Amino acid sequence: MPTEPADFVFYTGCNVLKTPHIALLALDIMDVLGVSYQVMGGPSHCCGIVQLKSGDAEMSGRMGSSSMEKLSHSKSGQVITWCPTCYVQFTENILPTVERQRGSRPFEMNPFLRFIGQRLAQLKPHLQRRVEMRVALHKHPGVAGIVEAATESLKMIPGISLVDLN
Repeated sequence: MPTEPADFVFYTGCNVLKTPHIALLALDIMDVLGVSYQVMGGPSHCCGIVQLKSGDAEMSGRMGSSSMEKLSHSKSGQVITWCPTCYVQFTENILPTVERQRGSRPFEMNPFLRFIGQRLAQLKPHLQRRVEMRVALHKHPGVAGIVEAATESLKMIPGISLVDLN
């Protein structure tokens, strides 16, 4: 176990059970960037959305609160999240409620794609191999900066041609 907190907590949420290959690729990217991270996720770190959707608000609150305490231990005060549902649950429900109660948030959340978008200059030297591919990006603009970060990331890969779906 590390003696000091990692730079970031990488939070997969329960989504990691459905997309473990994507989470592993995200870890590879963070390794290339040279950041230290602690991975948290799976059912023991649930954001509470499953319980909320089934109508169990009390259990949802307990799950979210428990996970929030576990996630609040990074050097930067940042949690990088893979799961968009967890991001919305924390940033729209849990963290604003805690901020109203305590006067501050225990951490800030940043979606993985925005995290990558903020570090494109660091990644560019690693994106040298051409990938001849046409890519259509299915855009979900619900989280600010996600579409832009995904678009800019794809544009940096030599050989990628973006197709506009309008």
